Amino acid sequence: MTEESMRLAAADWLVRLQDRPDDEALKDAFDDWLDADAGHVIAWARIADTADAITGSEPALRDQWPPAPATMTASPTMPVARRAGWRFHGRRKGVMAAVAAACVAVIAGPSLLLHIRADHVTAPGEVRLVEMADGSRIRLGPDSAMATSFDGGHRDVRLLSGQAWFEVRPDRARPFRVTARDVTTTVLGTGFDVRMIGASTSVAVRHGRVRVEAGGASSARTRELTAGQWVRIAGGGRLQSGAEQPDLIGAWQSGEILARRRTISDAIDELRPWFSGRIIITDSSLGERPISGIYHADDPAKALESMVHPYGGRIIKITPWLLIVSGA
Repeated sequence: MTEESMRLAAADWLVRLQDRPDDEALKDAFDDWLDADAGHVIAWARIADTADAITGSEPALRDQWPPAPATMTASPTMPVARRAGWRFHGRRKGVMAAVAAACVAVIAGPSLLLHIRADHVTAPGEVRLVEMADGSRIRLGPDSAMATSFDGGHRDVRLLSGQAWFEVRPDRARPFRVTARDVTTTVLGTGFDVRMIGASTSVAVRHGRVRVEAGGASSARTRELTAGQWVRIAGGGRLQSGAEQPDLIGAWQSGEILARRRTISDAIDELRPWFSGRIIITDSSLGERPISGIYHADDPAKALESMVHPYGGRIIKITPWLLIVSGA
């Protein structure tokens, strides 16, 4: 099994054990699964440690959340140990403490690096307006980070994570460039957004014109976009392009997730920056379902239910900061 498949399997075990805490046969099967592969132990430690850490802390925007829907009741705490597998005792407990600490470092490391490299950072659910010295305005999306360099004859922005909307003050002597992963957008006077959502990077123009270069210097693909046009570079470098009503571009600024012929997994990727916690989907077939609609990010749990309920999916609330999306 791959690391990702083991992580999803561990999350699935968590959901099943929370649903059926008194099922002795299920507990035996879980212990057998843990014993079958060391990777299963690490995957479970990651899930268990994340759940424990979330339970012990509250997000900065906790007081702004609406009450959870009545159909989503809080689950009991993590299961109590049976044999050696659930809450590890003795020698294995010490080993697992080290494994859990390593997992935390892996999870927290990238976030810490972003804060070191970035000039501007937003929290989950936060949208911040940044006014630049040249008169340009940047609206940094939720859970996003960017670095800026406006020295000499250039104006450069590096989007390190998340998404941002740009209203650029024209200046022929100083080009305005935005870099996100290996995609560089040069402004020719415009209002546009650049987004890194999941594994894809996209650029879309509401008004004006930009030049987009995708790929390294040896394999750059160039597109010029005008009002309503967009390009998306998916994982693996595949380039997609299309057109949209210009007024709909940048709808995320008002907390709306616009999904048109996207998969549920794609829509959940759009929702994650608005949620001060973790969203895990355990059913890959459900994640590949195509959906279209507009979802309101100010209530992530309700938005998730709207996405998956028509297909028999369900949302399980482990804590206020951990939501599990599973199939029927």
